[in-house]
Amino acid sequence: MYGLCGNGNSYVSDWADIPNIPDDLWVSRLTNSGYYSQASVYSIPCVSDSFWSENQRIHQYAANFNDTYGEVTINIDSDVIDGAVEAYGSGGLAASASAPQVFVQAASPEIQAAQPLAAGQGWALVDRRLTWLDGTNSGRQDITPAALAGGLLDAAFTDARHGWAAGLSADGSLALVSTENRGVSWQAASLPGARGLPPVSAAWLSFAGSQNGWLSLRFQSSAAFSLGSAYRTQDGGRSWQSLSIPAAGQLIFADPNHGWLAGGASGGELYATGDGGASWKAVSIPGLRALPAEMLYYASPVDLGGGRLLLPVTRSSPAGAALELFTSNDWGATWAQAPAGDLSVTAEAAGPVSLVPAGAGRFAAGMPDGSLFFFDAGGNVTGRLGAGALPAGWADLRFAGPDTVWARTLNGECSGGKPSGQVSCIQRESLLESRDGAKTWTALAAK
Repeated sequence: MYGLCGNGNSYVSDWADIPNIPDDLWVSRLTNSGYYSQASVYSIPCVSDSFWSENQRIHQYAANFNDTYGEVTINIDSDVIDGAVEAYGSGGLAASASAPQVFVQAASPEIQAAQPLAAGQGWALVDRRLTWLDGTNSGRQDITPAALAGGLLDAAFTDARHGWAAGLSADGSLALVSTENRGVSWQAASLPGARGLPPVSAAWLSFAGSQNGWLSLRFQSSAAFSLGSAYRTQDGGRSWQSLSIPAAGQLIFADPNHGWLAGGASGGELYATGDGGASWKAVSIPGLRALPAEMLYYASPVDLGGGRLLLPVTRSSPAGAALELFTSNDWGATWAQAPAGDLSVTAEAAGPVSLVPAGAGRFAAGMPDGSLFFFDAGGNVTGRLGAGALPAGWADLRFAGPDTVWARTLNGECSGGKPSGQVSCIQRESLLESRDGAKTWTALAAK
């Protein structure tokens, strides 16, 4: 008997290729800031309640908090258990209960990321390969760089011809390449120390103009840690320098100096830099605190120019999620709450709600219930599409102007159980496009 441990940013598809499907699940999904008597092993956003549902779950719901026992204060984590309990006895390690077998299959294609550049046109990472899409259901072209035979981790295109791709070479080491002709040919970049890095599980590329770019990495580790490093170029990619970062996550820069790192173990930590990534400082809103049974998630702010920022912070609990917006006119030295009004929904958030540019000077925020808010630069609500407007299971949202929107979705279903003792689950991913501002959706054939 064995189990599987993952954090709140994991997906069942990440576990589908394990040769022996685990009997039990231990999820680190931090929903509380301390001990909570009503904590549950269910309603975990990253895993359907129908998966591992026969007394097979442990949920770590709080971490790194101080608790006092007698006169001793220690820093601990808290878990709730509804699964097979192991105990040492005269016969060695024995399980107190037997669990049914769970078979999980990830249906192809697996879509890691996608970005539209115009209606029907853009790129997608599909089954760890890079695909160029040109037309709703035609014009697909595999432009995977040969140097990344070990699988792609991320890509970024600054226009329809110029792009970058990061991934693993055939020997498993980190590699970075660029193209000036939409993937017809690729040129390798030199990353100092890349062959000596720990195993990389995720990567993010970002650029601020044609000369300044960043590559951030997440190293393989347990769910309780968020370890990574980064690289920076200041000459259009001709040379790269290594950087230290406080946690693993995506880097977003407004200019060569001012940027943010969003991520960390909970997925909701935020750090800021004013020197291109040489040093970092944690971002928090003075006086903003999580309520009991609630988590606060910070996403990267959007740059409005001239040091003006719009910062989204998500409150999430089993009762639902609420988005709060804050503005700054001095690169985040001070913050004021925006007059956005009630931005709450009854669905819990699995992580931070992000603001994405939506064209015509607007920004959009997709909510856990599938509703969509639109804001102006001052944080005022300019429009809303109700619950269910976004495709079911949406996981990522990208705009290319006010009308063209791509949504990446992740859905699963299970069958079986008692009395057969076997549960079969399948995980499906898809890519959809809207050309009317998220009102109607059409499937894009990504493979």
